[in-house]
Amino acid sequence: MKRLRTGVARWIVLSTMMVAVAIFVGCDKDDDDDNPQPTYSKTADYPDDIANCWVQATRLMVKNASMSPPRAARAYGYLGQVMYEAVVNGMPQHISLYGQINGMPEVPATDPNLEYHWPSAVNKGSYDMIMYLFSDATDEVKAIATNAFSAMHDGYAATIDPTVLARSEAYGQLVASIIRVCADQDGYATNHNCSEYHWQDHTGPGMWEPAPGANPAAQPLEPCWGRQRPFVLENVETQCYPAAPPAYSTDPSSAFYIEMMEVYNTVQAADAEQRAIARFWADGSGTPTPPGHWLNIANIVLNDQDANLAEAAEIYCKIGLAVNDAFISCWKAKYDMNYLRPITAIRNLVPGADAWLPPITTPPFPECTSGHSTQSGAAYKVLEDFFGNVTFTDTTANSQYPARTFNSFEDAANEAAMSRLYGGIHFRTACEVGVTQGECIGEAVKALQFRANS
Repeated sequence: MKRLRTGVARWIVLSTMMVAVAIFVGCDKDDDDDNPQPTYSKTADYPDDIANCWVQATRLMVKNASMSPPRAARAYGYLGQVMYEAVVNGMPQHISLYGQINGMPEVPATDPNLEYHWPSAVNKGSYDMIMYLFSDATDEVKAIATNAFSAMHDGYAATIDPTVLARSEAYGQLVASIIRVCADQDGYATNHNCSEYHWQDHTGPGMWEPAPGANPAAQPLEPCWGRQRPFVLENVETQCYPAAPPAYSTDPSSAFYIEMMEVYNTVQAADAEQRAIARFWADGSGTPTPPGHWLNIANIVLNDQDANLAEAAEIYCKIGLAVNDAFISCWKAKYDMNYLRPITAIRNLVPGADAWLPPITTPPFPECTSGHSTQSGAAYKVLEDFFGNVTFTDTTANSQYPARTFNSFEDAANEAAMSRLYGGIHFRTACEVGVTQGECIGEAVKALQFRANS
């Protein structure tokens, strides 16, 4: 059966196929009288289709719900954890992340004497977790998850022993219920769009203010997100905390002024390639967001390498952990530094530019560091560690923008970072320091022990 490829249409097609076409689900029984113990299928015996399906379903839900990048990163992070914990008992060389993920309760192991269908555990666990994370979404958005679960469940039910299917889904449900405890206590209920922050109390030369034309009474995006409990980082105030940007100055010879003029001159003289890069990586409102872009890159490479479910569950978990902590760390720095955006500086300081607009809309939160850059640095580190240096073609934008080919994940991350300068919404320091900040977070994820002997 053809495995899931990138793009929303592909996973919908897969879901439909799974209902109509029987897939391999059985367990091999050893009929040798000298060895009567049954040998059940391992996680790696299955293709990665179910993991890819749920990544694509979640990306579509994020897009249709217009979910912000920090919230999306949190959703991708918990989805990855549920996938991994739902199948880790079918991965003999791997262990649970209990004791390594902040606030994560212990997940009971499966019964080694019983058979489990690991894709069904992923299907049910992912569905329950996503419905929890999108509890405030519209019925239309929730229907994406419901339809995905039902299609996969019905496909499995056509060929799997009902007892095995029920047992497997019950275990996936148990895993999701345990990971939900972690999510319930990560601070989201109080930090999400908190009301006590008022940007008007933090104004002055060089400090952030809403972009021209924006509603000055509107609350900036997620001002308390830096208080969220991260998955891996121990202290976001010190660990991986970024270096400060150049001090604001009206002196044309200052580092700040030079960086400001670089943004202005780059945008004014941008060539077709730079404009294409800015658009390709924009991932703005109404998209699967920047972390969703990197999840899709993982999907592309998994498909290129004909990966199995064990590989997919591990890398999706690692990327989810990395991008979640990247946005918490980045948002902590943003609201600590409260640094102004290029549009404000250019309109105030560059002669004749009082009506200047960047080609990419300036988002409603402070400058430094760049969220795109930070999460790209974190994602590329874990992808590079898992897959090595590989060449890949990023088709995430589908037909909207031409695909782009990269010689490494690092090359893609650096281009994603610089796209924000080409788009006129970040200074160079926010981009470069953001990548460094993300690399540090990626190293923290890499240090987790996924294998028993690592």
